[in-house]
Amino acid sequence: MRQFGRTTKTCCSINQWWIETKVYWVSTNGYDTHNSQVSLGNTTSGGHSGTLTELSNAIKDFMDDIKAKGLEERVLGLAFSEFGRTIKSNGNLGTDHGVAGPMFLFGKHINPGIFGINPLIPAPGTINPVVSMQYDYRLVYQSILQSWFCILKK
Repeated sequence: MRQFGRTTKTCCSINQWWIETKVYWVSTNGYDTHNSQVSLGNTTSGGHSGTLTELSNAIKDFMDDIKAKGLEERVLGLAFSEFGRTIKSNGNLGTDHGVAGPMFLFGKHINPGIFGINPLIPAPGTINPVVSMQYDYRLVYQSILQSWFCILKK
């Protein structure tokens, strides 16, 4: 994950006014938490908590660099995973692959807030621990393409 922070810093350092690149893609790992996602007896600590803290710090540092360069009017960030997680523990203090997962948009022109509602946690013994998707990620991409890149809907 520390590499992720360094990579976002590199993106910021090369994104000067004279570079025409519109999209930078940075990836990281550590979110496939089939075990040790949380600590035994403390669901607010563990591997996932640490990974999210590092992600948060990397995003903050990136946005601070963007602001220091006077580019905050021109930058939109998006953090997502290619797959979701189940809502219930799998018995190994982790979760399995699911359908839904959060997306984080960040930048000066993002209206702050949370869209959607927290999922209901199924009762113990429930067969289907999968959380349904509330917003199709393709609609988020479509909105970004239309609003930020001025690509018209066909």
